[in-house]
Amino acid sequence: MIETLNDLKAKQFFPLDEWGERGLNHSEESTIEEMQLAVKTFIDFLINLYKTHPTNQFVIQEIQKYFDDWDSFDFDTEEMEYIFDSYFEILKEIKIEPKEFSV
Repeated sequence: MIETLNDLKAKQFFPLDEWGERGLNHSEESTIEEMQLAVKTFIDFLINLYKTHPTNQFVIQEIQKYFDDWDSFDFDTEEMEYIFDSYFEILKEIKIEPKEFSV
C-alpha cells in the first residue's frame, strides 16, 4: 500500500494533453504546479495515515475529514474537479472506492 503510494508521488497528474481530452483549456503553469502539490500532499497524508492507522474504516473516516477540511479557494471549479478525479484515481489504486466519500 505505502509502496504504491510512494510510486504515485512520481506521477504527473495534470499533463497538458489531458486537459483537452477533458474539454478544458489548461490552467497556468503555476496553478498546475499547485494542483500537483495538492495531490502530493494528499498522497503524503495517506502514507502517514496508513503508517499509523492501517485499518480501512478509520482510514475512510480520516479521508472524509480531509476532504471536508480541504481548502479549495485557490482553484476554480474545473480545477477542483480535476484534482478530486486524481484523488479518486489514487484511492482506487489502494483499493478504496471513491463512492465511499461525499465531496
